[in-house]
Amino acid sequence: MQVNHPKLSGKDIFSFNFKHAYLIKNAILIVFVFLLMRVIGFENQVISFFIMFALAVFSYFYISIKNKDFFDFRAIFLAAWLVSFALNLIRLNSIYNELSLKTSIVLIVTPIMLLLGSFLYEIKHNNQTEEKVKPTKLMDGNLFFAISLLISVFILSCFVAEIIKIGELPYFSSDMNAYVTFYVSGLHQFVVLSYFITCLAIIYIHQYGVKWHSPKALVLIALSMVSYAIPILIVSRQLLLLQLFIMLFTLAFYHRKKSFQLFVAMVLCFGWAFVFLSGARNQSEEYLADVYTQSNVQEEDSSEVPSEDTETIVPTQHEVAFDLPPVLVTPYVYFSNSFQSFNNQVNHQKKHYYGISLLELPVKTWSKITGEDVELMDAYKREKARLQISPFLNTFGFVSDFYFDFGIIGVVVGMALYGYVLAWLKHKSLVSQNPFIIMLSGLFVYACLFSFFIPWLSNTTLQYTVVFLVLLAFWNTRTKNKVSETNSPI
Repeated sequence: MQVNHPKLSGKDIFSFNFKHAYLIKNAILIVFVFLLMRVIGFENQVISFFIMFALAVFSYFYISIKNKDFFDFRAIFLAAWLVSFALNLIRLNSIYNELSLKTSIVLIVTPIMLLLGSFLYEIKHNNQTEEKVKPTKLMDGNLFFAISLLISVFILSCFVAEIIKIGELPYFSSDMNAYVTFYVSGLHQFVVLSYFITCLAIIYIHQYGVKWHSPKALVLIALSMVSYAIPILIVSRQLLLLQLFIMLFTLAFYHRKKSFQLFVAMVLCFGWAFVFLSGARNQSEEYLADVYTQSNVQEEDSSEVPSEDTETIVPTQHEVAFDLPPVLVTPYVYFSNSFQSFNNQVNHQKKHYYGISLLELPVKTWSKITGEDVELMDAYKREKARLQISPFLNTFGFVSDFYFDFGIIGVVVGMALYGYVLAWLKHKSLVSQNPFIIMLSGLFVYACLFSFFIPWLSNTTLQYTVVFLVLLAFWNTRTKNKVSETNSPI
């Protein structure tokens, strides 16, 4: 394989005369729009919303078209992040506060650093001749089928064991919170890997040149169809959305010219899945209204002087203020709530935790081994509970852990690194076509899609999965057999 890396001159950079200049142009546009909004000082929330929403739509299509990939992680991140920002500019719930200038700056810096981080990687591979890239050193097709079958059966077996252990399924339960309590430690971490099954089937058919109606392919397809019962039966919106996204992302990897059609299919499937499982949770309108309008008001013991860690945030109003149809209330809060908690964090966080939030998995493991609690971890959890906008809605958004640990410096460095790593993963997926790197890349891009929701990098389930995929990817590259090159997506 031969790859060209032409050098960039200073004239090229300052004239934006190079392949990946569109990333810098988009970053400059974001800064310009933000400064324009601050200078003019739009007091009309609706106008501000439409300006930011238009920026999100333009950024998505600009980057997608330039990159010829509608599942590009930068386009997806900017769309999700800026739409959520736009929704926070129109505060339809009275418990929502106006975003402070400091919070707004952090929210704008976040996508810019993602663009810059990926740009730093891309300029090292400027004008690469991707047409000459061929897959190398991948495991034999029969071995991959055996591994895929083993993983699929194991995941489904864990789900059956979890059902037997708990004794009921949330889909058939009248309890509105059944989906939260359906959890068996040691089993559920594998059950939520159900999206592996569909992804492995798609890779096996496309990458190994197998006919979809061949016996082995039909076995994996059948297991894939069964796997979709898992998120439905446990009424997990997030898992169903993840499974749909990974399936469409993997298809887009092998059908790059059809990525826009697959993106449209994703939007339609997401809409159906969200509405369907929201209804399956049996949550009444009164319950949802109560959840979405609960401010973070904490009871104080009058006999004790509030400490620095327990000081409460000034309560916001506590009244129903939604003028939206019930079917739109849930998506609105889904998109907008995290930034409200993050606004509290930026404005009221008292100290930093220097990596403890991002290391929650190893810290928990260490605590179990030694039997000792880590005081800094306990302090971090108390701080999160204090800062969240509602006791029912405890999400903060993608960069909250970077900010918890190191403040705005953590956001700048962390997002630049994330952009760099994702650009590397995308390149590595195309170069090696290692099945497990493709899956790993899809998982991190999904985190971009729901960047407004939770801090994925400290999610212990995600950390387990990443370790698992990295080990499989490394093992895969050590095999001696080569996959057929006739079905390369390049």
